Amino acid sequence: MEQSEDGVKQALGIDSWRNLSRDGVMKLVAMMPEMNTEVALKIAEQFPDFKLLATETLRAVNEQLATTFKSNDKSQKRAQRAFTMAQDAYIKELDRDNLSSEERRDLYERILDAAHQVDAKDERNKQFIVKTLSVVGATVGVVALAAVAFVGGKGKMES
Repeated sequence: MEQSEDGVKQALGIDSWRNLSRDGVMKLVAMMPEMNTEVALKIAEQFPDFKLLATETLRAVNEQLATTFKSNDKSQKRAQRAFTMAQDAYIKELDRDNLSSEERRDLYERILDAAHQVDAKDERNKQFIVKTLSVVGATVGVVALAAVAFVGGKGKMES
């Protein structure tokens, strides 16, 4: 890991802390636990209110998470409506009296296929949610570790 303030700036692709974007803050926070304590403290000194910086970072993550889940929910509802419409159409077709046994079997297979598709979509959605929550959990953990490292390192420097 970078052992100097300039090395960290270079790793972040910036030449001044004023150019640090919100994404850059996330990368910086992720790098902090592996940094030399003195380098981390020098960098933290550039941000007089590290708590505010960490809080804003977490707020941004929370907003992004809410937007992601809202979009995911809309997608799930659209898919469910489409599958329900397909199943309803197949069931309506089954009510016809002039269907051959082969046509009935085909409609039953289509109904089962639609049900399997709903199950598969639901499983993918659950995996997406677990993956998203694990990324958010890791981000929150890194921000917390960086804050603890900052506070702990500041205490070491003052004693």
